[in-house]
Amino acid sequence: MALIKIQEPGQAEEKSQMAETIVGIDLGTTNSLVGIVVDGRVKILADQEGKDIIPSIVEYDNEVISSVKRLMGKGRDVFVTVGDKKIRPEEVSAEILKKLTKVAQDRLNTEIKKAVITVPAYFDEAGKNATKLAAQLAGLEVVRLVNEPTAAA
Repeated sequence: MALIKIQEPGQAEEKSQMAETIVGIDLGTTNSLVGIVVDGRVKILADQEGKDIIPSIVEYDNEVISSVKRLMGKGRDVFVTVGDKKIRPEEVSAEILKKLTKVAQDRLNTEIKKAVITVPAYFDEAGKNATKLAAQLAGLEVVRLVNEPTAAA
């Protein structure tokens, strides 16, 4: 089995000294992870504590928000209420993406601006667009969205 090389049409096969690092992110409902391809193999990046599986939770005002992925793309009126604040699911997902980006930047000692992100096979266009918005809020450009079953294969 070989990994698929993702490149834009007309992009040179050779590695450039100025090439950007593009990370792969599995933005999971319960846990998430970030990785890169090194010499044709996937390398999962660990945080400072050595954990490579990052819980998909965010704390706001001492309240933990989890499983927000299930709310992605469900409508404009969907919010998570924390105290007197209403927080959109995309904003919560953006915080998770920021954490994963920081893990990658710390481990690779380089700025990360682009990512390939997995999405569930059942995500419709609204779910995919919500994921793209979360990435944008996190300061990431989405190079590709990949269905989770495809990514697993």
